[in-house]
Amino acid sequence: IWNTVATAPLFANVRALWIADWLGALFAQPCSLLTALPQLTTLVIDLPLRRALWRVIARQLVCSDEAAGVDVCSALRTLAVPLMDEDMLGDLIAICVSRADRGRPICRLVVRLVRDGAWLEDIGVLAGVVDEFTVVQRSGEWPDDLEWYWKVPQMCRDEERFHPLW
Repeated sequence: IWNTVATAPLFANVRALWIADWLGALFAQPCSLLTALPQLTTLVIDLPLRRALWRVIARQLVCSDEAAGVDVCSALRTLAVPLMDEDMLGDLIAICVSRADRGRPICRLVVRLVRDGAWLEDIGVLAGVVDEFTVVQRSGEWPDDLEWYWKVPQMCRDEERFHPLW
């Protein structure tokens, strides 16, 4: 069933995607939804991730010759993620450098700090591999243009019309 979901033409023109932690099964390989998003320009991971889910997503976003010809999210230019630790920082550097080297750079990177640590001293490395780098503090909000809520039509956000299931 996951292969059917990932290959459905429904996703071919998706340009922005917000990932919540509980949707991990949609991004597991080999039937990852990310492989079905060639037009995706903005990816926002909106919740702190389990380590396993982040590693699956990160491996797919790194461009390498070993990628077996699969061009995952080739149009991706904006990436927003929670930043939890040194390993995740290393993954982000690998993603940004590899994509830039292959002509598919991440131009805008937004990270939300989740944990403190000495590893944060190295965070400036990311600023050197993207055009625009933003750090959001733990309690801060994503920039407005990256909040899914503002993408929803006003009539759906109107409190008088708000539905409990929405």
